[in-house]
Amino acid sequence: MKRAIFSIFMPLILMQQPTLAQNIEGSVVPLPRTDQVQLQLVNCGGWFVFGYLDCGLSRLFLPEAAFTPVRQLQFDNTTSSALNIMNTAVIAEGTETGYQLTDAASLPQDNLSLPARAIGRLPLKLQLSEIPPDLYTGAIYITPEVDRERFVLPLNISVRSGALVPLSLLILGIFLGQFFKYWQEQGEPQTKALGKVYRLERDVREMPDREDQAILLPMAALVKKLVSQYQLEKADAELGLIHNRLEVLKQLRNFEASCQHREQLLSKDEIETHLETITQARKLIKQGTDATDAEAKDLLDEVRNALGSIKPKGKGEGGGLADENLIDATEAARSASAKLNENRQISSVPIPELTKWESFQQSLVKLSGFSESIQAETNYWVVRPLLWLMLLVGLSTVGMINLYVENGTTFGAKKFTDYFALILWGLSSNVASSSISSLPVLRGQKEIEQSES
Repeated sequence: MKRAIFSIFMPLILMQQPTLAQNIEGSVVPLPRTDQVQLQLVNCGGWFVFGYLDCGLSRLFLPEAAFTPVRQLQFDNTTSSALNIMNTAVIAEGTETGYQLTDAASLPQDNLSLPARAIGRLPLKLQLSEIPPDLYTGAIYITPEVDRERFVLPLNISVRSGALVPLSLLILGIFLGQFFKYWQEQGEPQTKALGKVYRLERDVREMPDREDQAILLPMAALVKKLVSQYQLEKADAELGLIHNRLEVLKQLRNFEASCQHREQLLSKDEIETHLETITQARKLIKQGTDATDAEAKDLLDEVRNALGSIKPKGKGEGGGLADENLIDATEAARSASAKLNENRQISSVPIPELTKWESFQQSLVKLSGFSESIQAETNYWVVRPLLWLMLLVGLSTVGMINLYVENGTTFGAKKFTDYFALILWGLSSNVASSSISSLPVLRGQKEIEQSES
């Protein structure tokens, strides 16, 4: 009877024995994301308000996990007894700088244990301000007290610098790009125009007569003022007129000297008449208008014809002074006269009265629209600065996301390369700013400014 009972229950006992052994011994294994620790952190901070600003800007671009000071390592203990930890160590080294992590990343050494039949946690403490930007590779070593194998957890930590310095350098690069754009469009042409003015002043000061210098130097000062106001085309035209006046004054001095050295050929009255004509021509040139230039040219031709074979010692004959300006003025006067007659004819035609519906439409237009002056002021003081500010914010955001957030997990490890890349990106961003500046609003504003100049 006993043998029969034993033969019945013995197979059941043998079948349950492995399960009971598994429950008695069990295992301790790290959970996923603990068996390989990978972190992306940021080292932000600094003195006084700069530290708060650095971390505040970093939080705008980076997730909250980049600022965590503690990383929980999780283990599944399926044994029936707690597992005490005898020793822990974190060993890692930067791939770029060779900096070793010692106390900046560590596990507690005392009273560490993993509870039985539960998920246990070990805190990995991180001192972010003590970890320079770099990519750190190594491992976390956890040694249990009982006769078990040591846990070796691969460690990969990438640390970047705070966002204050990168953003500042990026904005600096954008401003430098705008400066180079300004230099190409306005600065260089203005510098060349100013160089022409200085050369003109040098030629004027080399003139032997002080009176002639006093005539032309104030004109050169007015041209310099036009250059400072970016009225370069008008300044270039004025420079041409002043050069012509300079040549005429030289010829007048030569004619004056010829009159004084040819007393045997001319009578005293003729000499005084010519000298008076020359003086009158010099006064006309001093007035500096197209009309007076033309009169001075006529007086110069009169003296030249009177002196006959006496040739001036200057370079040219002074011909062509203000001829084109005089022709333009004549054509403008004719055009204005024709326009005036046309306006008079149009004004003589009776204007039809508006219907009630047309009057209502005109009232709606006046109520719904701003005047042209208000639109111009709004474009100048509101729209243009607002678009420029939006452009600056947009370029800065795109640059930070591209170079700092997505591709800058170890930003700051290579200080020169990383920072110079931001400045270079800002310099190259003037391509985008050029496309923004070609918007109809800004293009219309530029056309207004050019028409005013």
